[in-house]
Amino acid sequence: MQHIEQTAINEITTRATVWLKDYLSDGYAHDAEKMNRIAASLGFSPNTMHRARINLGIKAIQINNGKYSKFVWQLPTAQVPNERT
Repeated sequence: MQHIEQTAINEITTRATVWLKDYLSDGYAHDAEKMNRIAASLGFSPNTMHRARINLGIKAIQINNGKYSKFVWQLPTAQVPNERT
């Protein structure tokens, strides 16, 4: 039973990884909160998205603008955080 559950988790994580890589392939940094909302609407849990981010080497980058602070996600191949929300 545990093997079946792990296989299901791996398949879901793979789908989330493919989706995330495609979404971020424009080279821009995208608002992490918005990405999590979109992912949830597609049925991906926060834990699944965390695993997908690890698979792609994505780190959450904190952007400070004096008045507010937020996190963005960007593929590691990009040089500088280019923000697009």
